[in-house]
Amino acid sequence: FSVFLIPNNLSLDLVGGEKHHRTMETLISTSVDIRKALFAKTLFIEILGLVSLFAITVLDNLLLKLLFHITFLDAGFSLKWIIAMYFVISAGILTLGLLGSYVAFHVSDLKTGGYIIAIADAILVYLIMNNLKNINEEYMIITGIGIFCIVVVLALLSSFRLNKVD
Repeated sequence: FSVFLIPNNLSLDLVGGEKHHRTMETLISTSVDIRKALFAKTLFIEILGLVSLFAITVLDNLLLKLLFHITFLDAGFSLKWIIAMYFVISAGILTLGLLGSYVAFHVSDLKTGGYIIAIADAILVYLIMNNLKNINEEYMIITGIGIFCIVVVLALLSSFRLNKVD
């Protein structure tokens, strides 16, 4: 679950860094639309997180094959279970990226924001990993849908906050 570190750190640094390093005024004074710039930064964070999830999956499967001569499917996981798990993890990546961007606007310093996002990260990992062997695919899909609902709420809150920036 190291893939959660990318939206964790980048969302605070790329989005919150504008406020913390006092470059937001410079960005606002240019002809660039502030909403588009911050949306592009958040979108970059989300895409990088999803790409890293794919890369880590390929690397993990390759290492399993080289070291233990098995793959995820050989280890007893069904394809449906693996897809459901990645659905939940992808939802978590999107949630942490948006939450980090949203928190970056509301905290006075990035260190406090980092603590908030780290707590959210720990809760998310606990929710995903708790009773992992006893969880079926349907439960993971429902959890993923619930997390995606949080993503929608965070996206709406972030866009409302960006409207106040102008």
